Amino acid sequence: TQIKNGNKITVASTDNYRMYVRNCGEFYKIYKPQDSISRFMIIGTKPDGYIHGLTELQRKYTEHNKKNDEEEKLHSAIICSGERDAMIAASNGSHPIWKNSETEKLTKTQLNSIYNYVDTIYNIPDIDITGIKCGKELALQFPTIRTVWLPSWLSTYYNNGKKRKDLRDWADFKKSRNDFTKLLNSAMPAKFWFEDENEKGQITIKIIDRYFYNFLSLLDFCKYAD
Repeated sequence: TQIKNGNKITVASTDNYRMYVRNCGEFYKIYKPQDSISRFMIIGTKPDGYIHGLTELQRKYTEHNKKNDEEEKLHSAIICSGERDAMIAASNGSHPIWKNSETEKLTKTQLNSIYNYVDTIYNIPDIDITGIKCGKELALQFPTIRTVWLPSWLSTYYNNGKKRKDLRDWADFKKSRNDFTKLLNSAMPAKFWFEDENEKGQITIKIIDRYFYNFLSLLDFCKYAD
């Protein structure tokens, strides 16, 4: 129950729409899926730059290394655009992390804190105008992040009059874990070069063609049919 402009507003779960709360330690986040005007509510104080899922990732890393003599990083974490996508990633055995908004910038310090626990970071942006813009910016800012672009056919479908655009929408059509694995395998980083050192310690730079074409596409280069 909240008081807004002198009016008492009460929102409650129904059989069709459940209300959820996520314990984030220093604060709680309440999800009200039936309230389209104000779907989220924060109780407590959310720290600046808070990354959802990072605490759980740290916990999984600790549990994983209890069984090992030497510390070993987890395979990967997936940057999602929100809670719905995070649940899809988690249900497929991955470790989701997400910011409060897809437009909220990821800092170098935050990126390094994630890399403390995993070898690879994926990003799955929405494929609407905002999602594509933010996805390209993140890929170019941190070239080692592997971006997973959802297939363009997804936006030809609609839900409640809105174009399908995110991982949750994709999961309505592709339901198996094998489909999810294939999706991750399509990811590419903006970094298109790597160093190769021979037995004599000499280093050569090699270029991966498909990563290079991906880099050019992130800069909006394309083929033009004449």
